[in-house]
Amino acid sequence: MNLLDQQYTKTPFYGVKRMTAYLRQLGYQVGEKRVRRLLRQMGLDAIYQHPNTSKPNSENQVYPYLLRHVPISRCNQVWSTDIVKSHKKYYTIKMAYSQDYRQLALQKLEEGYSIRETAEYFKISTRTLQTWKKSPERKRRVFKPLKIDTELLLKDIEDYPDAYQYERAQRLKCSTSGICTALKRLGITQKKRH
Repeated sequence: MNLLDQQYTKTPFYGVKRMTAYLRQLGYQVGEKRVRRLLRQMGLDAIYQHPNTSKPNSENQVYPYLLRHVPISRCNQVWSTDIVKSHKKYYTIKMAYSQDYRQLALQKLEEGYSIRETAEYFKISTRTLQTWKKSPERKRRVFKPLKIDTELLLKDIEDYPDAYQYERAQRLKCSTSGICTALKRLGITQKKRH
C-alpha cells in the first residue's frame, strides 16, 4: 500500500492498469482486482478529464414548460412524447411525434424554409416531413379487443364449422391471433389440409 501511495503521489493520473504494470515491473505478482481493491480502500482514484455533459449548449433553444400552472386532476389529461434519435446498423426505429411537434415543423415549411432545411432543423428525415405534409393529422390506431367472449366463439364454431380464422375474426371484430389463442385455450385444434 505504501508503494501505491508513493506512486500515486508522483503520478496521480495512473489508473488501475498502469498501476498494476508499475508494480509488476518492480517484481510484485499482483492482479488488477487486487490493485483496484487496494486503491479503493485507500480512497485513491485516477485524475483525468471526465466528460462534461451537464452544461447545456448556449445555441440550443429553451422551450417553456407549458403545464406549469395547469392542475392535473385526472388520468390521461396530459400526454407527452420523448423524441429519441437512435442510429442502428441494420434497422431503423420508428418514433411517435406529438401533434404539436408536427405542427411546428409544418409551420416552418409554411414560412418558406425548404424541406431539407426544416428536416435538419428538427432532426427528422425529409421523408417524414413529406408524409406529414400529405396528412398532418396522426393516424388513429384501431384497437381490437384482446379477450374474446367464449360463448360467442363457440356459437360461431357451431354456425360456421369450416370457417377460416380470419373470417371468424371479421365476424367477432377481433384479430386473427386472438382467435388462434382463444381456440387453443378451448382445446379446439385447426383443421389440417392434405
